[in-house]
Amino acid sequence: MCPPSPDTNPNNPVPSGLLDTTYLVYVDDSGDETQDLLTALAIPTPVWAKTLQDWKKYRRWVARGFDIPTNTELHALDLGTNSNAGRDRLSALRPGDRNKITTAAFSMIGSIAELRVLTVFAPVPEGSGKLYPQLVAFVEEFCAFHHSHAVIWYDGTAENLARSTRAAHRALPYSRRVLEDPRGYASSESHLIQMTDFIAH
Repeated sequence: MCPPSPDTNPNNPVPSGLLDTTYLVYVDDSGDETQDLLTALAIPTPVWAKTLQDWKKYRRWVARGFDIPTNTELHALDLGTNSNAGRDRLSALRPGDRNKITTAAFSMIGSIAELRVLTVFAPVPEGSGKLYPQLVAFVEEFCAFHHSHAVIWYDGTAENLARSTRAAHRALPYSRRVLEDPRGYASSESHLIQMTDFIAH
């Protein structure tokens, strides 16, 4: 099945999104304590399966070349420290390996033309909970321009995060295009949250 035609309206917030589709949206923050940045990876449903399979192929390449198993959480920030933030410790990386892994990740992500990245930013630490309503508004605007809809998943399972993100969705108008309450994932359980982590970092 071919994806819907792209929107060429020059006034839309993210050019060339697909018309009349549903986006599955994955959200993560940058992990940078000096600023606040939230990134959403919007995957149109017609290419969702391809996106997941391409990422799994990339993870198999990482496993073969760098001895990082496919079931080990791949966290972009931790590649630089080799610590994996308390998760299963990464195998020792040689000089240049982090750059190879990251470059290959971006190459894989960039190879799927239908993916869209939406980001909101604050130059000082504010906490992702304060930026999340802005991100949801951005996704809502994006979907309105493209006559589309979205369902959102985010990185994190804390109850206070669930409450704040849920409130942002429930504040949307009844005409909303962001559907349902958001759902939190442990990033270790989602390849697509891990993909978004690479983009955010």
